[in-house]
Amino acid sequence: MTSHIFLCHSSADKAKVRELYHRLKKDGYYPWLDEEDLLPGQDWQYEIRKAVRSSSIVIVCLSRDSVNKRGYVQKEICFALDAAEEQPEGKIFIIPVRLEDCEVPARLSRWHWMNLYEANGYQRLIKAIENAQCDSIKKVKNLEKTESDFKPNINFKRVETNTDKANKIFISKNKIVITFFVIVATFVFFYYKLYPAEVKNGNQNTTQQDASIPKKENNPASVVKENKVVTADAADQKQKIKDTQPDNNSTSIEKVDQECTGECAQMEEAAKPYRAVINNKKSGDDQKYIANIYLQSPYEYECEISSVNEQIGRYELFIKKFPKSKFIPEALAQIAWFNMYLFDCYEKDSDKRHLFEKVKSIYKKISTEYSSRSYAVIAGNIFNILSDYEKKEKNIELFKINHEYKVDENHEFLLKNIPLCTNTP
Repeated sequence: MTSHIFLCHSSADKAKVRELYHRLKKDGYYPWLDEEDLLPGQDWQYEIRKAVRSSSIVIVCLSRDSVNKRGYVQKEICFALDAAEEQPEGKIFIIPVRLEDCEVPARLSRWHWMNLYEANGYQRLIKAIENAQCDSIKKVKNLEKTESDFKPNINFKRVETNTDKANKIFISKNKIVITFFVIVATFVFFYYKLYPAEVKNGNQNTTQQDASIPKKENNPASVVKENKVVTADAADQKQKIKDTQPDNNSTSIEKVDQECTGECAQMEEAAKPYRAVINNKKSGDDQKYIANIYLQSPYEYECEISSVNEQIGRYELFIKKFPKSKFIPEALAQIAWFNMYLFDCYEKDSDKRHLFEKVKSIYKKISTEYSSRSYAVIAGNIFNILSDYEKKEKNIELFKINHEYKVDENHEFLLKNIPLCTNTP
């Protein structure tokens, strides 16, 4: 199998990484990119994990967005770090590549990084790739050279006799005969392999039968990390989204076996409170309903607007189904947060402005309709921060909203004060 170069990246850097992918491919390398190499119907989590482990090199593309973003890119880095532990000492395997001026995460700082945005950045990357791929070839050449050093450099001269000449002629004739038979045997072998009439007819029927039998795969269950979940059973997930109706009588979801440690293991821990709510007989219907909505969230949206809108629709349906539920503020807060996620998914300023106004109205609704509650003040503060941002800034940028205006911190503070399905008996 041809070794390849895995491109680990954030969805926000897709354009730059796509350009790097085509440039490497043009220069004769075999880069691996999800949107180019994943096929429809494949288990994308399994394929990405397999691609990382079978790669000869993993290029981790870093930017301000990928360093600060929580998403599947962090999980890919976990896979790469695990695979790096299995590599021989001194072998180049992980190459951190900065796409722009940004900090390098501490867990990648042990490897020397390079700046792709500099004038000679790409040439330095190619040099590193060449060194990594040529290590094994150099070792073989050095070994051959070492063995040759032990051969004595002695030149023996021998007088050729008539018997020697006859033997040479005999050997030459035998070589010609053997070569002829090898060519004939090879031709016959490939002829019957490529044109077996009976086998070919039989295989056509078999192929048609196999095509009608769906392949059965073992798909892992859902894994939660904070506000996002890995949903691996695509068929079941699609049916749930279509029905937009969670099953209140569902049993606990089986724990998935992850091939990583550290941050990846924390995702499973985050799912436990929601599964406990669903399995608790004392939990109300509305409590189980909203917990199940949380467990249906995809882990990495990659700016798939339809997936985000489907999750928003589930929370809106919850509000219509349980208008007097104590968890309405939680549903409203989640709707606001999902809409904010879409800021960077739209290119037109008018679309971003429409979402911005929608988010503002949700926080204002929480502050006014629940004015007697302590968390109403927090929601009002977020509304005022967003209003102040709208007056001062020309463009809607999620990174600036969260990191300079601290909306994400205030949102987390709001979630700690409103009634949540996981902390209410």
